[in-house]
Amino acid sequence: MLAAEIQASPYYQRSQGRDHLLVFSHWRVRKGIFQLKTNYYFQPADRNRRMHNAVDEFEMTVRNFILGSVLQTGAYNQVPDVFWAPEAAKVILIPYLPPNVLPTCSYSDLGRVICSDDGTAENHITLAEYRRSRNHTLFFVGNTARSESNESGNVRPLVVDQLGEVYPPNILASTSQDRRDSKRPLCSPKVNMLTGCHLRSMPAADVNQLMHQSLFSLHVRGDDAGSSRVELAIASGTLQIFLANRFYQDKAAFKCRVPWAEMVYHVDDRDFLKSPAFTMQKALSELLDTSLGKDSIMEK
Repeated sequence: MLAAEIQASPYYQRSQGRDHLLVFSHWRVRKGIFQLKTNYYFQPADRNRRMHNAVDEFEMTVRNFILGSVLQTGAYNQVPDVFWAPEAAKVILIPYLPPNVLPTCSYSDLGRVICSDDGTAENHITLAEYRRSRNHTLFFVGNTARSESNESGNVRPLVVDQLGEVYPPNILASTSQDRRDSKRPLCSPKVNMLTGCHLRSMPAADVNQLMHQSLFSLHVRGDDAGSSRVELAIASGTLQIFLANRFYQDKAAFKCRVPWAEMVYHVDDRDFLKSPAFTMQKALSELLDTSLGKDSIMEK
C-alpha cells in the first residue's frame, strides 16, 4: 500500500513527514481522500473494511505533511465534519490561474513570468491609457451565499446590491444558486445589465474578459480571505481593492518577496458593513482623485 511505501522511506523516517509536501489540485480533494469513509459507496458494507483501514493508515501517515493547496475557489478551512481542515500554519497556498490566461504569459530572460495581452514584456501603458482602455469602474462576480459566521459578516451581497451607483458603470454580479438570488434580476450582457443581478455561472474566459474591461477588481472575502481572482487580476493587469481584513495574515503568498501592501488598496470590512456605498465612494474618491492623479485614470 502507498502508506507503507511512504513509511518505509528513509526521508520520511527522519522527521515523520514534517518536511514533505503534499500538493492538492483542487480543494475538494480533502473530502475525496481523507473523508472517503463518509462516501455512500463505502457505507456500511463489510467488504469495504479494507478500504476504510487503508484510508485511516494514509491519513495517519501524512498527518505531518505540509500541504500545497491550489485553491481555485479560495476555501480550505471548512467545517471539520465535512472537510479535512488542517492547521493553517501547515498550508502553503499556491497561486492559481485558469488555463485561458496562461497563453498570455511568457518567461523573461530573468526567469520571471510576464502576463500581458500579447505575452510580451513591452506591453506597458500609462495610467491615462489604462483608463481609456477600460469602460467599467468596479468588477466583482462571485458566490454571495457565503458564511456569515466570520468576524466581518457576509460582505459579498452588499457589494452586489449596494455599489451599483458608486462611480458607475460597474460589473457586480452574483453566481450563487441560493434562493435569495431569485430576488435579483438575471444578468444580461446583451443589454448591459451587469449590476445587482445574478448569473447561473460564468466561464473563466468571460470573467477574464470582463475584468479586462474594469478599472478595479474587488477581492471580497467569502468563507475565508482568499480567492483565485487575486492572481487573475494581477495577471490581467487590473488594479485591486481588497475587502478581506485577514488576507495578509492568512492568505498572502510569498509575503517576504511580494509587496502586497503596495500592490492593492485595502478597505476595512467593518467600515464597509456599516456603510457600504459611502465607504466605497470614499475609497474610490481617494484613489481616483489623489493616488492616481486627477488627470490620469478617471479623467472625465
